[in-house]
Amino acid sequence: MAPINLDHLIVGAFLLVTFYIGWRSGRGIKNIRSYAIADKIYGTGALVLTYMATTFAGASLINGVAQVFSNGIIMTVALSGLIITFIIRGLFIAPKVAAFDNCITMGDLMAHFYGAYSKLIAGILGLLNSICFVSMEIIVLGIVFESLLGIKASWGVVIGGVTLALYSAHGGIKSVTITDVLQFLVLIVIIPITATIAVGHAGGIKALFTQVPAAKFEILHHKSFSYYLTLFLMWSIVPAGTINPAIMQRMLLAKRPSQLRNQYLITSALDPALRLIIMLIGLTGIVLYPNLKAINIFPHIVQELLPIGVRGLAIAGALAVSMSTIDSYLHAAGLTLTHDVLKPLCDRRNIVIDELAWAKYSTLALGLLAILIGTIGAGVTTDGILGFAFTALGFTAPLLMFPLLSGIMGLKTDARSFYTALPVTLAAFVLSTLYLPPTLQHLVLLISIFANGITFFAMHVVQHKGFALVHRTQNTQVERLWRPQAARFLHQLKAYLPTPSNVVRYSQQKVIQYGAPYLLFSIFCCVNFIVPYFMWTQTAHQAYGLILPLRLVGALLCGLLLVKEKWPSVLRPYMPTFWHFTVLYCLPFMSTVMLLLTQGSVEWLMNIAMTILFLILLVDWMSFVGLSVLGILLGVGFYTSVVGPAHITLEFRDAYLLVYQVFFATLIGLIFARRKEQGFLERIQHFKILGDTVRQEATYALHTLDKLTHAMDARISSYVQQAQEQQQSASKQEVSIEVTTTGLAHLNDLTHIALELVSQSEQALNILRNAFKSNIVLPHLAPCSVKECVEKGIQACFFHQEPDSLQTDFHADFEAAISPTHFTYVILTILRYLLAYEAPGRIKVKLAPQKVYITTYGITLSPSEGKQLFQFMPGEEHTQPAKLGLGICKLIMEAMEGHILCRAGKKAAQSYLEFVLTLPAAHPQP
Repeated sequence: MAPINLDHLIVGAFLLVTFYIGWRSGRGIKNIRSYAIADKIYGTGALVLTYMATTFAGASLINGVAQVFSNGIIMTVALSGLIITFIIRGLFIAPKVAAFDNCITMGDLMAHFYGAYSKLIAGILGLLNSICFVSMEIIVLGIVFESLLGIKASWGVVIGGVTLALYSAHGGIKSVTITDVLQFLVLIVIIPITATIAVGHAGGIKALFTQVPAAKFEILHHKSFSYYLTLFLMWSIVPAGTINPAIMQRMLLAKRPSQLRNQYLITSALDPALRLIIMLIGLTGIVLYPNLKAINIFPHIVQELLPIGVRGLAIAGALAVSMSTIDSYLHAAGLTLTHDVLKPLCDRRNIVIDELAWAKYSTLALGLLAILIGTIGAGVTTDGILGFAFTALGFTAPLLMFPLLSGIMGLKTDARSFYTALPVTLAAFVLSTLYLPPTLQHLVLLISIFANGITFFAMHVVQHKGFALVHRTQNTQVERLWRPQAARFLHQLKAYLPTPSNVVRYSQQKVIQYGAPYLLFSIFCCVNFIVPYFMWTQTAHQAYGLILPLRLVGALLCGLLLVKEKWPSVLRPYMPTFWHFTVLYCLPFMSTVMLLLTQGSVEWLMNIAMTILFLILLVDWMSFVGLSVLGILLGVGFYTSVVGPAHITLEFRDAYLLVYQVFFATLIGLIFARRKEQGFLERIQHFKILGDTVRQEATYALHTLDKLTHAMDARISSYVQQAQEQQQSASKQEVSIEVTTTGLAHLNDLTHIALELVSQSEQALNILRNAFKSNIVLPHLAPCSVKECVEKGIQACFFHQEPDSLQTDFHADFEAAISPTHFTYVILTILRYLLAYEAPGRIKVKLAPQKVYITTYGITLSPSEGKQLFQFMPGEEHTQPAKLGLGICKLIMEAMEGHILCRAGKKAAQSYLEFVLTLPAAHPQP
């Protein structure tokens, strides 16, 4: 063992901190749901980090560097398929998982679709899958201890394995998630630093790529192309890696579909960046240490090139990569064994077990098993390490991938299809294993997966005579049958083809949603296209004669945008399409042509970044992608047809600058453009919620008041009839109650006003208040008795019921300048809000000079509820009609020049909640 130095102290401190955080954060676990998914308490940032830490394994670092060293960049290209599967998960699978809120494991999902026996099958297969991943990573952990710390691999396995097993068993997913966040933050810092130092020792990027043998860049002609193509298909087209307990558990951790979608979209950007850095480290090893064993490349780079201190951090990062995967899969294995295997078997025999305790014991036992495997498996080669991953996929992907993903995506599931596909899949697996030559054994998984999928879907179609689909929400599900029909398919396909009508419609929608700065863009481009041109000399560019007409065309297009008000009315619907065409011509098309004409001059290399950022500012991100691709293709096509073959000879420095600018300008632009669109869409959604709620509130109020009016009319008729029967000589006392509903009917118009004001963003709410006041409330203001309005609101709230829980004090009745109908609506809404609480206390309504007090005891408001109480556009968690109605009440009171407030606290050791309505005087003093 090497003597203890600063690096050892750093690593020791990292292990101690990891164990302390993992143990401490796992306190307070009360039930199996909290142990498994932590009651879904984590935000998107924590989910991204724990997911990346789980999927980015130690084999991805140590073995990834070794694979690049041995086989070249083809391994990195094969793993690029992960980008596709991340996007598929984020856009298509993630939104569907929210309907299964009660599931905590992959086995629960299978049981939901195919019954109890399928849960047991999924549990056994998922357990074997997790054990394979844990074994693979704990072997890598031993390699790191031995090669970087001088500690024998078996001892390193024991130290790391015991640490991980203890806190994973104790705290469950809470301990795993917190330590994953810490571990991933360490590795995401240290891996780029290691790559930077290594590339610097190789002479820089240019020297590195020029010194690497050409064979290392082979892809299509690589000797193992078939093997790596299979890897690519397994990670992209066939998302086999999705089907394992740890990944499915990360999906079930999310609170909302949007959270899970964002997690995968962020991961699709981070993961390829890390793998490119690993590729650079592997290529550096080829240049600096061509004679070393592949598995020792990364440890040797750390030991030889990094200074003391940084070396300790790098070792901690290497340990973190493996540890973050081991604890995730170890926890998933223990949970799967208990929840999906042991508990179902015990339930069948009426044996009651403490599931939480058994999950902890199972995790500890499997941790000891992993330590045993790690000590036996020391010295495994890089291909052997990768073999563990293939074995893990072999347990779950062939039998579970199509049935599980189909159920999540909305296929109506039945046990017969699942169990029919099982023997066919096993037969395909055995036969392909026996009869395929050793060089094609990597195809066994793909053959088995497709055999399962074909059998599963064929059985489903035979049973249902088509594809039975289910639309699921958290509370309901709707079924429908879909049969593929050529006419319907062609009709649906036509909706996505870039036909002229579809292009015009798309442009119109995008301009309506995001706007278009016609005037500013036109002025800028007109000046930019004409003025700089005359500053050049004719010898500066060989194609000077071609550049002039191109720039004049751009200036002409922008000029037509400047005079858009003069366009004939018949052409104005096509203005958005013309706008997008002008942007395409002036930015991506012209930049591509100019870059080719100037043969990659520095000026136009720099102009590329400005063009990208300018284009992202002008259009939404989807239009940006489409216009960029189309503009580049048209630019290259134009140059080829007019000038000749498109060919640029760039020095390495210029090529590097071009790639750097395009990548980072696009990445930064897309990230911030997407945030801008999301904010805009959220505002639109708020206004839609507002409009729907206003309509619902108005409909409810009109319906309630209408019933009240009919009831009062019936009561009056009864009084009159009784008087006539008794033949009283005195004149009958007439009772009349009039409820004016004209004002409330106008509340429906508020929906349309709100939607029309969406484009005005920050000013929309103020304009909405003014419109509400002048058009809806103000025409009905008149001096009237407050007592009468309050009584009507009480009668509407307690319709056909005796208000036992209500106490009134109307001795201080007064007149106020109000709209009777709208103020009645305010009283009704406040009472409904108070009655919405469970077991509400007695409600007291009291009149005082110019004020109305509505008080209840025994309840109070939390700070978060208080902040959201009168918001006119609250978040999704405050969209109940009763709460949104309070926002409308505030508008009504303000429109009547009054005021409403709510106060809560304690009075005589009893909590209370009180609304105070301040009303304007009926005859204000001058």
